[in-house]
Amino acid sequence: MKFYLSILFVLAFSTPSSGFANPGGASPLPHSTHLYSSSEIETTALTEETAVSSISTSMMQNNDIGLAMAGGSLRAASSCMGILRGLQQKRVVNDAGETIPAMDKVKYNSGISGGSLPAILYSYAQVPVDELLDTGRVIDPSKITREDLDEMPKSSMGFCLSEQSNQIWKIIKFGLSTKFNFFRLNSFWNAAVYKKVLSKYEVPKNKYIGPNEEELDAILAANKDLKKSHFLILRSDVKTIPLILFSMHGRIRDKNEYMNKYTDIMTEVWDQYHMQKIQPLVYPSMTTKHPEKRSLMSDVVLSVRDRIGGGNIPIPFVGSPEGVDTRYYGKVKFGEETAEFPLESKTPWDWGSEGSWLGKKAFGASRLSVEFLAGMSTNFPGSSGSGLPAEFTAKRKIGMNNCPDMTLRFADGGSNDLMGILPLVQRNVKNIISIYNFNQNPPYADFTTTYADIYKASSGCKDLKDPNFNYHFTEWLKLMNPRLTCLFGYFGIKKINVANILNHVFWDPDQDVLKELMVKFNTLYENGQPLIAELKDLEVIDNPFWGVKAEQTQKINLTLIYYNMPKKFSEQVPLEVSGGIDEDGMFLNPEFRSVPHLSPDGANALFYSRAQINLMGHLGSWMVDQAWDGLKSKDGKVVFEGFGKIFK
Repeated sequence: MKFYLSILFVLAFSTPSSGFANPGGASPLPHSTHLYSSSEIETTALTEETAVSSISTSMMQNNDIGLAMAGGSLRAASSCMGILRGLQQKRVVNDAGETIPAMDKVKYNSGISGGSLPAILYSYAQVPVDELLDTGRVIDPSKITREDLDEMPKSSMGFCLSEQSNQIWKIIKFGLSTKFNFFRLNSFWNAAVYKKVLSKYEVPKNKYIGPNEEELDAILAANKDLKKSHFLILRSDVKTIPLILFSMHGRIRDKNEYMNKYTDIMTEVWDQYHMQKIQPLVYPSMTTKHPEKRSLMSDVVLSVRDRIGGGNIPIPFVGSPEGVDTRYYGKVKFGEETAEFPLESKTPWDWGSEGSWLGKKAFGASRLSVEFLAGMSTNFPGSSGSGLPAEFTAKRKIGMNNCPDMTLRFADGGSNDLMGILPLVQRNVKNIISIYNFNQNPPYADFTTTYADIYKASSGCKDLKDPNFNYHFTEWLKLMNPRLTCLFGYFGIKKINVANILNHVFWDPDQDVLKELMVKFNTLYENGQPLIAELKDLEVIDNPFWGVKAEQTQKINLTLIYYNMPKKFSEQVPLEVSGGIDEDGMFLNPEFRSVPHLSPDGANALFYSRAQINLMGHLGSWMVDQAWDGLKSKDGKVVFEGFGKIFK
């Protein structure tokens, strides 16, 4: 039993390569030509205004900044750690004329799966932020030493991401030695995440995820049954609110029936979508245009979901100190019951319960705590199928519309989105900075694919006037992550078994924005620079699965940070550390050969060395510093205007 649980724990810290089961295809159904009509919305128990009232989505223009921390196991977490450090090291001036860390201007840290861990730790680790991010480390890569890389303070975020002695046994022992996990496997994963990550920073268990102290005082004044000791508040030295994405996978009592129905929906949608496009595999030639600014894929999903699967789609939820929220629109069948979404947003202390026959004192049983949120957002075993792995799914009994309360399954938010961008679009954040570090797109790309591979596949094309541009763009798209490109309406050539079919939110009917991104990334790669590109004034379209309404959302500036290995960094690292570099700028030292493309799979993710994690951190802080005042091409043209301008 212990051996089996250890295997499950190792798998859980992996990043899925395929996701859900894939049953045989179904015959296409006629295409519906609407997004979602007023009559459909009127039949929903809650109006749009009610759905967004508890978490403000201001229609006013703002200049908010949000970080989107993509998933990808502990590899993703270490990438985000590096960028957080770099931004914390930079100083800017606020509206009061005070000099502050750039991170103090970030309103939200949106985290998903592996990216949820740094988002939570940044706000709730009981360690001062500069110690947590180890900001005293050098930025200049020429000054990195082997001694520096081998040193890892226990207060550093990198400590929990690197290998610890006997860590798997300690985690299993922690889980099995407590009554709540021995009898309730669904809480084992929460306990494992707590032991591996949160316990290192003295994060107290079973406390409501809370706001800052001033806001908590107002909450306590209005709720006499609550006490200050019930809450874990934001540390006084941070201003950023975490947004943690997780997915609903149906009722506990239905086992995996809900997600099996979703695979039927997805297969039907995929077949129908490609029939509607009537396009060859060479995607840049696709020009089947929608007459209005809405998503063809969203139309197809809406035409299929209720017809063959009872609306059984993984539904995104976002948890934060502000509340627990889903803005999904539609009717969803749970067995014989039909619930109407969206659900009313709830405060962290009022979002259902996880009580059991062991009582409310069981680990995480009664409160929406940071370990419960982290456990849900990273819970890959619970989203991977039926049988024993499904027993590890987090569960919560919550109120529903037009039907009794239900105990639902909640698991890895990567089932819905791997980028963490969409929760920020929901909240009308003007400036979104996305950190992502892999381009898994089977069969063309896997976790080991580097941008050097992508650059070569696209022949390094940087000229829109190149007569072969469409061909080069096609090859580039094949290797890019469809979890990113789906945001712009490009879903890949091959179906991937996650819910990216729900995620089209930016208007880009001719892939002009994606073409711009290829040109910018290839230009920067050629010059050995970090791959950081800003896509300005992106137009948002309606998306009913995330509750995004175009008329309530301003145009967005999206800055994408691809965590690659720039030559301008690697060529400066001393030879005693790097062992030299190859033609792509990758280190020849075997220990660092895979940095920053560390394997996120299985036991590999649990055994990163301290030196590897520290090198990941050095790279991230250097990227921010290198790009602060902008990045240029070889011929001196500005490609990225700089983080300094965003944070000005």
